[in-house]
Amino acid sequence: PAHADVLIENVDGIRIDENGDLDRFTGLWLEADEATLAARVTARRNDASDATADVVRLQIQRGAQHIRWRRVDAGGTAEDTFKAATKSIRIN
Repeated sequence: PAHADVLIENVDGIRIDENGDLDRFTGLWLEADEATLAARVTARRNDASDATADVVRLQIQRGAQHIRWRRVDAGGTAEDTFKAATKSIRIN
């Protein structure tokens, strides 16, 4: 689970908490095609994210080649994504 006390987090999977302790985590990068991502972002209501379909397009243009997290196909249903994510980190 995410912790509110995390002060620094990077794409290498290292976190430094408020006590200065190192903690490792497994980052999952959820991927889907642009149309799916844009539709999902546009459909959000009362969500903490301020991302828009334009933000999705900009992120796709920038690319995710530098992200070293485990990649998970999120183009299907939420259940399919959950199964793929748990399989990628070997949770049954």
